[in-house]
Amino acid sequence: MIGILFILGGLALFMYGIRSLSAGMEKLAGDQIQKWLGRVTSNRLKSAGFGAVATAVLQSSGLLMVTMIGLINANLMTVQQSIGVMLGQEIGTTITAQIVAFDIGAFRLLLVIFGFIFLEYFPHRDWKKYGEIMMGLGLVFVGMSYMASALAYLVQIPIVSDLLVTMSKYPLIAVLVGFILTAITQSSTAVTSMAVAMGISQVISLEGAIVMKTHHAVGMKKKQSRKSHSSNSQFLKRREVMKASRIIRMGVAVVLGLVMLVGITYGQTLRNRGVFRNTGTSTYNNIENYRTGTAGTIINSGSLTVNNTLDNDDGAAAQGTIRNYIGGLAAGTLTVTSAFTNEGGSFYNDSTTYVPVLNLGGTITSTGTFDTDAGKVVYTGAGGQTILATTYGALVAAGSNTKTLGASLAVNDSLRINSTLAVSTFTLTVNAPTGIYGVGGTLDGGSGTVDYAANANQAVYPSTLYNNLTLSGAAVQRNKQAGGAVTVAGTLTVGSNDSLDVTGAFALSGTLQNSGGVKLGGSADLTGATLTTPGTFVYYAAVGQTVAPAAYADLILRDSTGTKTFTAGQTYSVSGSLVLEAFGRSGASFGAASIFKYVGTGTQTVAALDYALLEFEQSGQKNVSGWVNSSGVTIASTATPGGVYVAAAGTLRVVGGDLTNDGVLTNDGTVTVQ
Repeated sequence: MIGILFILGGLALFMYGIRSLSAGMEKLAGDQIQKWLGRVTSNRLKSAGFGAVATAVLQSSGLLMVTMIGLINANLMTVQQSIGVMLGQEIGTTITAQIVAFDIGAFRLLLVIFGFIFLEYFPHRDWKKYGEIMMGLGLVFVGMSYMASALAYLVQIPIVSDLLVTMSKYPLIAVLVGFILTAITQSSTAVTSMAVAMGISQVISLEGAIVMKTHHAVGMKKKQSRKSHSSNSQFLKRREVMKASRIIRMGVAVVLGLVMLVGITYGQTLRNRGVFRNTGTSTYNNIENYRTGTAGTIINSGSLTVNNTLDNDDGAAAQGTIRNYIGGLAAGTLTVTSAFTNEGGSFYNDSTTYVPVLNLGGTITSTGTFDTDAGKVVYTGAGGQTILATTYGALVAAGSNTKTLGASLAVNDSLRINSTLAVSTFTLTVNAPTGIYGVGGTLDGGSGTVDYAANANQAVYPSTLYNNLTLSGAAVQRNKQAGGAVTVAGTLTVGSNDSLDVTGAFALSGTLQNSGGVKLGGSADLTGATLTTPGTFVYYAAVGQTVAPAAYADLILRDSTGTKTFTAGQTYSVSGSLVLEAFGRSGASFGAASIFKYVGTGTQTVAALDYALLEFEQSGQKNVSGWVNSSGVTIASTATPGGVYVAAAGTLRVVGGDLTNDGVLTNDGTVTVQ
């Protein structure tokens, strides 16, 4: 309510100031107008120039119009001669906008003070004219100041903000507002002042203000119609003059309207140094969130699209602020098609209640604040893009071509890949509980590291292009599953509470540091791999599966409905346990001359299977408590002091080969060589 009172009070002061200024100028120069008109109307260019100067000085197109009508009635001027002056009038009215746009600060009050002094304390009539002019001009600026400050306050009210944004987007709405205001105030200057005040406060775009100002001509047409009919002398001549005036005004309105339509469609730029609040749908070609060294603020909870460039700072002191949400009320969608520059500004894309979205189709540069650890950023470009290094809430690699990390970064909530995401030489930390998902995308590990670091069961993105793959962050046992093939060329690191579960083909040619577990549902290839910390391997496929030759710590064979094949001629070993889960002896197939070794330094239980060649090494005792078949058994000299112990219920049966004992063999059960 206070803001509305300030606007109405400011408008009243402004209109009174214009009236006082106009009255003073009329008193000072009014008597000379008729003489000057008679001198300049012989030349159309002179007529237009005189019309512009006279309207700007007198701040009254009405006085000029009345004078011309009198000359026409007296047959001292023709209607054709008056047209040049009317064209000049239209130019002169634009000077009003520039006058009221000047920011003269505290000098406005000096004008009021000196105007009052001249009016009250100088008896000479000419001094009073000057006092009236100064008083009027000072009140014009005071009224503008009131309106500008009130509009800056009112723009924080959602319904007002929505109306102003609508006026910026839809010229017809601005036309209607200009018509209504002019019809109510009966003053085109008042409409001009309000448009300028809105521009000063940055509560309306340049386009909306120009359309509003231009189309006040429709309202002025009604005003002038009433003036023309209020007198009954020489009606026909006056009607011709007014008709010409209307045609000129409407022509100007139509031409500028078409120019504005083209500008809004193809060349719209928002230069903001105030507060721009968008709760609806807005589209601009460019946005500069600063003007003349002063930074602006953009608050978006609607849909804001920038077809070319969004620049949030001027490279110097003007560092803008963009907030893509409004408190806990709503979040916005900001789309930047070409370039987003935030070198020194602040961009906030996170909300505790909603998820704001930033769509980036081009480049992004930010050395300022870029806060999106709870927001969503979508890289949508058709060409290659560099992903800004920061902490994301949700990150989406969409569009086409490759999206490449510019430096190490983290993703907290979700990461989706629909194109190609290249890690390059950096580290991609995935804290998202869901892990990485997507359709038709590619994850290229380059020479960097991908770390699945959530304390959750994460989705590991299937990729044959991992360099270093890390699973970490689990406080309790967590299963991190890849629903396809995984290839690691560098180091695979698995935390103590983490498990890598690969349903497709798995290949490792680098180093394994496995403090947790590796679960394999497809084929396995460990050629060239170094198992620094072997950890636990689980082969669980329900169909046929080949066990990769390797030196395992703990090896678990699960689900005997799918035969686990040990390749002929290859060597396998376990230093811990070979565990059979839901697994019968027929579920394992040992190829000819394949060697399986028990090499633990602690006690080991020999699994009841039909081995090809079986060897026992290292000092831990190897217990045979079930039926163990082999085509050859070797007990190495290192298998002491524990050696091999055949329990009372155990059987060690060697068929078709030799039992070679260079260590210790203790038999409380059955040992058969045949």
